[in-house]
Amino acid sequence: MSKNKYIQLFAFVFLLSLFACQEDEAPRPFFYGNYNLQTISMDRAMDLNNDGEASSDFLSQVVDGSGNPGNRLTLLSSEMDEMQFSLFYPNELTVQSGVPIIRFPIENQLLTVVFAEETNAFAILRMQPLVPQAGQIIAINLIDRSTIDIEVNKSLYDFSNAEWLETMVTYRFVRGLINA
Repeated sequence: MSKNKYIQLFAFVFLLSLFACQEDEAPRPFFYGNYNLQTISMDRAMDLNNDGEASSDFLSQVVDGSGNPGNRLTLLSSEMDEMQFSLFYPNELTVQSGVPIIRFPIENQLLTVVFAEETNAFAILRMQPLVPQAGQIIAINLIDRSTIDIEVNKSLYDFSNAEWLETMVTYRFVRGLINA
């Protein structure tokens, strides 16, 4: 055999052994990474800031006094998948003439989750306790390959009705680079 044939035979055997020895690994899920907060919506129009205008757009009603909008969600792959994000919650500072003074700080969350492909939902395995005002996380859903919705049931004060109302608040995060 010529030298060229030996090289071709060696290359063929090498490639065959390389591919034959690889383990059949499940493909890594596509959803790990960073997401930017796109919207926070409520299931009803409310006046959260006492400006006389009701809206279902939570962000248009709320100004975070700390200057940190809590606008990131990170989903990390490890032995147990971890999800990190922030939730706004109503902090009643005081009441003046029967009207509450409310600010909306953020509560950082760290959850251990598992993804269920059949429902496109993340189940919460473990989470730190929420401050009661932050509400209760009802669902975390993968909407498409780049969108995650987090549904939180919480009590919010509606100035137009002058009462605390239970409402569903949906945080929508869209996959992307970190926004400045």
